[in-house]
Amino acid sequence: MENLVEIRDLKVEATTDSGRRVEIIKGVSLDIAQGEIVALIGESGSGKTTIALTLMGYTRAGCRISGGSVCIAGNEMVSLNERERAAIRGTEVATSPDPPLRIARQNASSISDRGHPHPSTDAGRGGEAEGGRTVSGPLPA
Repeated sequence: MENLVEIRDLKVEATTDSGRRVEIIKGVSLDIAQGEIVALIGESGSGKTTIALTLMGYTRAGCRISGGSVCIAGNEMVSLNERERAAIRGTEVATSPDPPLRIARQNASSISDRGHPHPSTDAGRGGEAEGGRTVSGPLPA
């Protein structure tokens, strides 16, 4: 089975208030195969969200990817420009750092990344009530 996601030796640095750089993610590596569902589980502050954000090419304010690689469907997210990363978000990769979020809210940034009105604006509210219902069901096999 081919890997959709390959993270190799990922390192993320944060800059402290005093300007000092501190490595907060230290050499994480993992593979996610096509169709596989993965949950990052750990204590509060252990780096789950920071790792998930790197899948989308993001980092938190004051942080930067300082080493390693994040490959999504053969695309090296670290070396892509913002427009190229935006084209991948929501099509090749998506994250849900807060599972109870409604679908419309989770997809809002990938929709607006593609030039469509953001669902929180008047122009984007056309199908929000319909598209924003909570959905549940069996997990894919």
